[in-house]
Amino acid sequence: MAGMTSDERAVLGALIGGSHEWATTVRDWIAEAGVTRRDLTPPAASLLDLVDEMLVGGRPITLTSVPEYAVEAGRVAAVGGLDELIALPERQATANAMGVFLRSIKREAHRRRVGHLLRVATTEVAAPHAEPGDVAAAVADALLQDEREAGDWVSLQEAISRALDDVLDAIEQPAQHQLLQTGLTELDAIIGGMGAGDLVVIAGRPGMGKSALALDIARYNARCGHTVAMFSLEMLAPQLGGRALASRARVDSRKLRRTSELTRDELHALQYHAGDCDDLSRIWIDDTAQLTVAQMRGRLRALLRRTGELRLVVVDYLGLVRAEQADNREQAVASISGGLKALAKELRCPIVVLCQLNRQCEQRTDKRPLLSDLRESGAIEQDADTVLFPFRAWYYNPAAPEGEAEVAVAKSRHGATGTAEVGFHGPTVSFRNR
Repeated sequence: MAGMTSDERAVLGALIGGSHEWATTVRDWIAEAGVTRRDLTPPAASLLDLVDEMLVGGRPITLTSVPEYAVEAGRVAAVGGLDELIALPERQATANAMGVFLRSIKREAHRRRVGHLLRVATTEVAAPHAEPGDVAAAVADALLQDEREAGDWVSLQEAISRALDDVLDAIEQPAQHQLLQTGLTELDAIIGGMGAGDLVVIAGRPGMGKSALALDIARYNARCGHTVAMFSLEMLAPQLGGRALASRARVDSRKLRRTSELTRDELHALQYHAGDCDDLSRIWIDDTAQLTVAQMRGRLRALLRRTGELRLVVVDYLGLVRAEQADNREQAVASISGGLKALAKELRCPIVVLCQLNRQCEQRTDKRPLLSDLRESGAIEQDADTVLFPFRAWYYNPAAPEGEAEVAVAKSRHGATGTAEVGFHGPTVSFRNR
């Protein structure tokens, strides 16, 4: 981990090296200069957080109290070590020089952000089969993330005014503000629909029908006249098309691979429905493997320019999305889920993302997944507006009715939770109303 810069040592040395009153004065100067934790190196940001916690908790800020609190909180390593803390006041800035050091910190932070953008661009350019659009999308995504981290204040009065504007817009232009439905009546009654900016997670073990449910939702919305984008990172577009065709023609999807088993009537049904699916032309599939969120953003922007509308995005599935600059899988998942949530807000449309659960739920007597099973997957639970768990009891117990399934709504930020009882047709791999 990189240590503090000399400018940071000068400012933070002054912050903790005097009296408590002096510390509050220095903290005010830091805020007035617009220096936030995002402008600091990790140890400096951690120390600023530590001091803020002490100030909020009414604890005195002195040369001895800060190291003591760092030890108590178990964050000595995070702030650079005790030796660094104790030595800070030796390099503290004077009141007259404080502005110079704070401006220098802001300049250095700007250089780091520009350097990060250049590294993002260089990485994308060096990638195999790199396209100019992907490079531009990656840089734009990094810029958007930087702006998001910078944040901005909005008064509650302004937020209320914006909310009223949204209500009036929805009344005047209901089609543009319509909540999207899944097509499963019981499920829609529980969640109330999918709104602009929503991140909807469909999670479960293999065989539960995650991809089938996502495809059914996409097909339903295409039939309603909405443009849908699907990132099929696992299945090729013809495989996805085969599933849709089999479901529409009511033909066992397995026979599309074992063509010798197709009857004459089934073949005619496939041919008829393949020529009668104009509504499904509104579903656009990208089956490129290992895309990043930034690359998805660029491709969705291009599709939006091409179609003039984008109402729903499906990502199948999260585990195959490529993360950028993540040290471990937990960080990668957090980066991807946060990126998808931000993308949903930017595009103002719901994004449905599929997620595979670990085996923990299969070790219980009741195999139904719980929201706690999703917590193993990092920040997905926090970022999601809605979490759906499709479940087919027959998969674990052949004595259970094969045609019955359920979709549990484990989280619904804008609706209720509960369980929808639905039908499942195994041969065509599709959900339907009972």
